[in-house]
Amino acid sequence: MRRVGRIVLAMSLAFMFVGSAMSWDGGKRVRKDRVERIRQWMSQLGLNEEQKQKVRQLFSQHRQNLKKLREETHKLWQELQSKLNEGSDERELNPIITDIVKVYAKIIREKVHYSVQMRQVLTPEQFKRWQEIQKRRHSRGKVKPVAVK
Repeated sequence: MRRVGRIVLAMSLAFMFVGSAMSWDGGKRVRKDRVERIRQWMSQLGLNEEQKQKVRQLFSQHRQNLKKLREETHKLWQELQSKLNEGSDERELNPIITDIVKVYAKIIREKVHYSVQMRQVLTPEQFKRWQEIQKRRHSRGKVKPVAVK
């Protein structure tokens, strides 16, 4: 049972990082801040109108995909916690843990996919600057971005 406890602790910490974008104020402040942050880095990158439109579409789709995956992760964590509270053993918990790991893998794939799509829209110099912006943003205690070269 100690092993399960360690796994659950590690996964809980990972979940905190994945869920760090969630807001306690219903998301209003976060959405406003996100829109301003996007405008700011679009300006820093010097995007033309066509690039702006494509980036907005990519970002919107990326956010929707991540939201679905985070919701799926949240449900699995609730199920795991419920099973732990019921006194389930490792054999019963392992399939749920495996499902959580699979969703985390999907999140990583989504982030890589988004980075690759951004590389296709941006010039090499813009992409390099975008990666630097992402790196600064994520260095404030959030999950590290995926580097694509």
